[in-house]
Amino acid sequence: MPIRGRYAAPRGACADCAEVRSIRQVTKQLKQDETTEAQPGGLVASIPLGSGGGKAQIGSSTRVGQEAVRTTTQWEVTLRHEDGRFRLMMLDKQPEFQEGDRVRIDSRGQLTTP
Repeated sequence: MPIRGRYAAPRGACADCAEVRSIRQVTKQLKQDETTEAQPGGLVASIPLGSGGGKAQIGSSTRVGQEAVRTTTQWEVTLRHEDGRFRLMMLDKQPEFQEGDRVRIDSRGQLTTP
């Protein structure tokens, strides 16, 4: 028996298709523990070049350069399915589609054009 309710897809509609309602770039600062887990450790020497001088640093690769701010960028995509449901997806790469485009969510959870 077909589902007839608030979130039932209309007859002939693509259940995996949706309209892109918004695309927003999200940049967040990584915590120190998030950046060191995936990076190998070791001994590092940092020697400034040029007339600006500066002090050479030697130490663990997880400690040298800690003052640098590390960020990650993702794209937040809001989708509206044909049955009225909304879905929020986070993408690691800038999407090739724009707001208003129709997309399909494949079996791997990737967005493609129908």
